[in-house]
Amino acid sequence: MSEDVFGEALALIKRTGIRVADGDLDRMLLVLPNRTPLFVMPRTQTASPSPSRIAADVRRAGRRRVLYLLPRLGRALRTAAVSGEVDAVSTEIERVIIRGRDYVTASGPAPAEAQSGRTAWGRWALERVLILATDPMSQMDLASAVGISQQAVSKILRQHPSVWRGSAGWQAEPALLLESLLQEYPGAGGVATHWYHLDPVPQQIRLLAELAEELAITVQTTGDMAADRYAPRRLPTYAAAYSAEAIDLTVAGFVLTDSDQSTLRLQIPRDKTIHPVGKWYRTSRKEPTDAFVDPVLALWDVLHGSGSDSADAAQMLRAAIVNGTLRA
Repeated sequence: MSEDVFGEALALIKRTGIRVADGDLDRMLLVLPNRTPLFVMPRTQTASPSPSRIAADVRRAGRRRVLYLLPRLGRALRTAAVSGEVDAVSTEIERVIIRGRDYVTASGPAPAEAQSGRTAWGRWALERVLILATDPMSQMDLASAVGISQQAVSKILRQHPSVWRGSAGWQAEPALLLESLLQEYPGAGGVATHWYHLDPVPQQIRLLAELAEELAITVQTTGDMAADRYAPRRLPTYAAAYSAEAIDLTVAGFVLTDSDQSTLRLQIPRDKTIHPVGKWYRTSRKEPTDAFVDPVLALWDVLHGSGSDSADAAQMLRAAIVNGTLRA
C-alpha cells in the first residue's frame, strides 16, 4: 500500500511542474517550477499524522523539510502544510502543498524550463574546446570532446562565422572567440544548492570530492579553486562545483543554507557538456584524475563571482588562456 502511495504521489508531483531531481524513500531533492531546489525528507503513510508526530518528524528532519505522501490530509497535517511548517501530497484529493502553496490549484506561469527555447550548449562547448586546443582538431575528435554527435558538430561548424578548417583540421583564433563566448554564454543553468562549512575552501572541496567518489558521482570544481589551479594568484575564498547528480553534503559535515550565508555552491547544470569538456581538457593535458572544469568555463564563473579581486583573477586567467600559458 505504501509503495502505491509513493508512486502515485511522485506522479502527482511531476504533473504540477515540480521535478524530482534525485532521491529515494528516505531523502529527496525537489526542483520547484522557479528552479528553487528543496531537500525534503519524505514520509509515506497511509494515515494522517498527529500534531505530536508532525513535531517529532520536523525535529528529526533538521535542515530538510518534511514531505508527507499519503492518501488524505487530516486536520492537523492540513493546518501544518498550509502554514508552511511541513509539505504534503494527498493522492486521493490531489493536493501538492509545498511551502504553503498548493501547486495543483494554484494558477501561474508555466515552469521556467518549459518556457525556455533551444539553448546552444553544443556550440558553446565546441568554442571552449577550440579556444583551448593546442592543435587543429578533426570533426570526430571535436564530437568526442564535447559529447555530441558528429552530425551536430558538422552543422555547428558549417554555420559558425569564427572557425575555419585547415589542412590539419578545425581551428579558431582564441582571443576573438573567447571574447564573443564570454559575452554570449548565459551560464550553466540548472539547480544549485548552497552549503556552509567551517573548514577552509580547499578542505571543503576535498570533502566534497571524497564523498562524490564514494557515491560514484562526477563532480568538477570551478570558480576560485579552478582559477588558482590554472593561473595561480588568489587564495580561494569560495568553493563552487558542478555535479552530475544531487549530493546531500550533511554527511560530510556541511549545513544546508541560503546563498548569502554559504561557503560552497553545488550545481547540477543544464549544460550537459560541462563534464565531457572538462574530462577532455584534463585528459589532453595528461591529468585524468584532477576534477576541474575547463579553464574557459572557470573564467566565466570567476567573472560572475563575488570576490573582491575577481576582476584581477579573471584577467590573469584570461591572459593564460589566450597566451597558452595555463598551468598544467
